[in-house]
Amino acid sequence: MASINPKAAAIVLGSCAVAFLMALPIRADDKDKTSPILKGWGQVTDTDRDCDITSNENAVEFKIPGKSHDFASELMLQNAPRVLQDLKGDFIAQVKVTGEFKPGATSTIPGRLSYHGAGLLVVSDKDNYISLHRGCVYINDRMRHYANFELRKDGAMSISRYEIEIPDQDTYLRLERRGDKVFNATSPDGIHWTSYDPIEVGLPQTIQLGIVGVSSSDVPLAVKFQDLTIFRKTEAE
Repeated sequence: MASINPKAAAIVLGSCAVAFLMALPIRADDKDKTSPILKGWGQVTDTDRDCDITSNENAVEFKIPGKSHDFASELMLQNAPRVLQDLKGDFIAQVKVTGEFKPGATSTIPGRLSYHGAGLLVVSDKDNYISLHRGCVYINDRMRHYANFELRKDGAMSISRYEIEIPDQDTYLRLERRGDKVFNATSPDGIHWTSYDPIEVGLPQTIQLGIVGVSSSDVPLAVKFQDLTIFRKTEAE
């Protein structure tokens, strides 16, 4: 995937005609009156009501206790804290993920390694979604930090890409939708990017996009998401 400059005023998306993408504020539809809306981010879901979720204009912070919090349809476990917004058509989404990812040795999910992860989420429905995490797994008596790009399709883990190791530091994540292809990129500084091959999967015109925090560790995870920016495709003038 070629590096994309979010500040650019024009971009060619695949075989589409030249169009421009404008940074727009995110607004969530108030479908659930009991679920709070975070201005500029979306609608909060905290299924177990045990995570501390706070926000200001430019950041959202999740404090996740040392219990199982995952968004894994294949495990029938979808209690990870998340903030999602309806979004239509092609887009580029970017966020900075900060925090201490140190999951430790003990897993809270049988058959899974101890893991801390947080990042971007594109949801078609509860059984079909794509995620890109800044991830850290405890394996072979050490912590491995990596970019974790996954597809769940029809309730099963369909694609899992984990080969790109990343520094143990603040990380920028980016997802881009071009029709039925979802591109990814990861960066330590917002300038130099690495990526996996895109995932191609049938997506409805309107999906949900947002942030998610995941843990299968008995060590609590505190993660902050900063400067979420969404660029949406508009018609060329």
